[in-house]
Amino acid sequence: MTRRSASYLFLGILALYFAFIIYQISQSAYAHSDDAWTLWHNPEPGVMLWYWGGMGRVFAGYLQQKLFSLVGVLENIKYIRLLGCLGWMGCTALFYRLLNRSRLFDYWTTLLCVACFASSFFLLILVGWSAQVLSFIPAILCLCAAPLLYERKYIPLALLMGITSLFCYQVFYPYMLLPFYFSYLKNKDGKFTKPMLIGLFYFFLGLVIYFALWKLIMHAAGQHAHPRTAVEFHPLEKLGFFFSPPMNQAFNVNIFFNTGSAISQAVFPVLFAAWLAFEFLYRKNPWPVKLRYVLGLIVWWMIGYLPCLVAKEDFGPYRSMAVLGPMVFVMMADIFATLVKGDVLKQRLTFLLTIILLAWGDYVYYAYLSHPLTVEYRAVRKEVMNRYTPNIKKVVFVRADEEGFLPNFGIHHYKDEFGMPSTYKDWTPEPLVKQIVYEMTGSREKADRLQVVLYQKADEIHDKKELADPNTLFIDAHTLF
Repeated sequence: MTRRSASYLFLGILALYFAFIIYQISQSAYAHSDDAWTLWHNPEPGVMLWYWGGMGRVFAGYLQQKLFSLVGVLENIKYIRLLGCLGWMGCTALFYRLLNRSRLFDYWTTLLCVACFASSFFLLILVGWSAQVLSFIPAILCLCAAPLLYERKYIPLALLMGITSLFCYQVFYPYMLLPFYFSYLKNKDGKFTKPMLIGLFYFFLGLVIYFALWKLIMHAAGQHAHPRTAVEFHPLEKLGFFFSPPMNQAFNVNIFFNTGSAISQAVFPVLFAAWLAFEFLYRKNPWPVKLRYVLGLIVWWMIGYLPCLVAKEDFGPYRSMAVLGPMVFVMMADIFATLVKGDVLKQRLTFLLTIILLAWGDYVYYAYLSHPLTVEYRAVRKEVMNRYTPNIKKVVFVRADEEGFLPNFGIHHYKDEFGMPSTYKDWTPEPLVKQIVYEMTGSREKADRLQVVLYQKADEIHDKKELADPNTLFIDAHTLF
């Protein structure tokens, strides 16, 4: 197969992958996690700027408010997800451009990295979760700023783009360093060259400028930062956290990291040990150089995860893996390119792995996001629409279990992103019910007057008489799906 034919074939497979996701978006209707909260509270003046601004995402708050204002109703949230999918298709193209320009790999290994990027869990959740969907904007800004910083042609513009991205979503900021990281991988000598150090200087300068500007904005607005964004300096604790969920998820690549599975827990230490063995036993460099190279890579990975490492919150969701994930699988691809000899064999393995990765990505999007969440949403909406009457003043809502999708769909939840019912979270049922009532009646005032009382289990309801009250609507999520 010629390279041109292989390119068309790869693009065709990639197009089918994204086409399936777009089709699922068009057929789905759901409000994942805080999507309903965002839509319901969006008309309240300044609430989005307060909510997102407190987490340092001032521009994200402004853009979310404008976007959800255009959406209006729950059924139309799908168009936000469609926008996100198109945005991340653009990010995939930009990632290919960066990697191809670095000349780090041969053509086939580069394509394999693109397939891994496109099917990554962080990309899937950032498409499927509408409240996070504008994340492609800071990603595009940093992917475009990266070559400007690397070539040192338009450094002020690169810094401006990077700082703007930080005001949208901080986790993508290290994308600006990807060309330097690729250069480090390519050199194999473990040296932080002068261009790398200059790039890192401007990277940290951008962080300082952003933090100062954000504090000034918060002070001028009379607002306080969200506690989860507080900066913490506990090196040993953060190092322990870094080598727990983040590194486990990175080395599991596109397989869910299950803390309850011994096999899943073993993937990271086994692959990490295999990587160390490869570097020290296979590479021909002197041992001091090998050690320096390995330690340098770990430093690069920590910088790639830095926005999450310095913050107080240490949850480590998949959406935070946008930089660390690609950094690790590019390192794995470097080993693949080294060990697999012969252009024909590499080509065949690339297409085989590409098909597996993209098929798995489509399955995860359908089975862990669009299908179960749509079933849940339609069940709740049907319950409210069938049983709500104008005399209803109170809603008693029993939230779904954390593993609520397991009995009917056979899937476990992973973090708060995949396979978890939206009605499990205590911030979802109230705005979801009120938004549905608002869409039914056309009266936001009537919907807002509803008193929504939440329980985790039906057994927690001590006064059973209130359930028979004609002014009370009782919904038990456990019985709906």
